[in-house]
Amino acid sequence: MSRREIHSSTTLRGRIKSSMPTGSIYEHYEAEYLACTKRAMENMERIPELLPGVERESLVASTSKAIESAEEVVQQMELEARSASGDAKREGLAQAQDYKVALMNMRTQLKQARASDKANERAREALLEGTDRALRMESE
Repeated sequence: MSRREIHSSTTLRGRIKSSMPTGSIYEHYEAEYLACTKRAMENMERIPELLPGVERESLVASTSKAIESAEEVVQQMELEARSASGDAKREGLAQAQDYKVALMNMRTQLKQARASDKANERAREALLEGTDRALRMESE
């Protein structure tokens, strides 16, 4: 995951956070959502660095569960917002929609992180680098 994607996600969360009035009935949803998405983002940063195997798949599964937990929080928030009225309803539904978009982007980022082959490429480069040295020494 690039720093740009992380920044845009963090910026979105900051914008969402600042748009919520203090004492909002949705604060507990926001706190839960942010905890889940923070855990998912931290995991996604590590996934491309791991070689394929149990640890990587475990991290992918953990990240997916964190995103699912955030989606459940958004669904609960949306249900509560639908039963509210006036500004609280509008605020809650808008917030839920923003969170849904962010989660959709996180799902895409997870797919990209899972498909990333950075760790294999580095291992291959290190192996070939050692081979190049050996071939040079052999030719001398």
